[in-house]
Amino acid sequence: MLMVVRAAARSFACWICLATVAGSLMLLAGCSDSSFDPRHSNPWFQAVGGSSANDVYALGSSTIWHYDGRRWAPEGNISDPFLNGVWAPASNDAYIVWSSPDGGLTGKVYHFDGRAWSVVASAPAALQSAWGTSGRDVYAVGREGWILHYDGSAWSAFTTGRHEWLQGIWGSSPQDVFVAGPQDSILHYDGARWTRQYTGAPSLALWGSSSHDVFAVGGPSITHYDGVSWSPQASGTTNNLFGIWGSAPNDVFAVGASGTILHYDGTGWSAQASGTTGHLYGVWGSSKYDVFAVGQEVILRYDGTRWSPPITVHPTALAPSRTGSARRLTAP
Repeated sequence: MLMVVRAAARSFACWICLATVAGSLMLLAGCSDSSFDPRHSNPWFQAVGGSSANDVYALGSSTIWHYDGRRWAPEGNISDPFLNGVWAPASNDAYIVWSSPDGGLTGKVYHFDGRAWSVVASAPAALQSAWGTSGRDVYAVGREGWILHYDGSAWSAFTTGRHEWLQGIWGSSPQDVFVAGPQDSILHYDGARWTRQYTGAPSLALWGSSSHDVFAVGGPSITHYDGVSWSPQASGTTNNLFGIWGSAPNDVFAVGASGTILHYDGTGWSAQASGTTGHLYGVWGSSKYDVFAVGQEVILRYDGTRWSPPITVHPTALAPSRTGSARRLTAP
């Protein structure tokens, strides 16, 4: 059983941004350096998610972009990097997790209520991902083993008691939640307690169709949970994988370094042409005919047959960082 800790945990040093996992695995999701300013470099999108085909967020650096079903536009920005994860169950109910630019010594959870973004929770370590089953059951996970939970009235926080980086989260119900990190184990919550499941491979992102059909990606590895144990699957790539999402057990996408996109049809994984050589960090869709992938300067969309030419996002498209909550902007 995991240990509850009330005191602030010590943060990882910045060098943990580089972890040797299955070769050289670069955890770009939370590499924070106080000397780095994304406003003076090429922008990237770290995560993508939404509530429908007409309500999609892409985020990373310090800026939030929003898709309304017709076009993408900068919605607003949150002071200082980095925006790492998004979960949006409704158009007036979205969560984004943030890490500070000082090596990730602080993490925050931002919430959008249909009008504005505001901070609703914080942690003494960078937060990497958000997910939930409803507006009364929301999680945020991050470094130093921190897990935050919202029950509809208040946020509570606890840590695993280990200096571990928790990166991805997914579940099939409030009694079936999985949390991944770049080590060889995954945490599982059954509604009463957390236990550790050993996978034998790193994991940065999770997705599943049910409690007995869960995928995890990390490094070039893909592992699958059948409700009893985790087993490796042949990915067919040597590139690092950063994100995964699916619409069904036989329709799953994984994205990664150098424009890698893999598709699972229920029997095996095959590569798809992405049209970019930039790293892809996140993937999400509203259906099998409407899937988005995001990464270095690009946003891609899949229509069920092929990936569209990447939408290139230039540094000049980024609004300057400012202090305060970000409000939804009207597209020009």
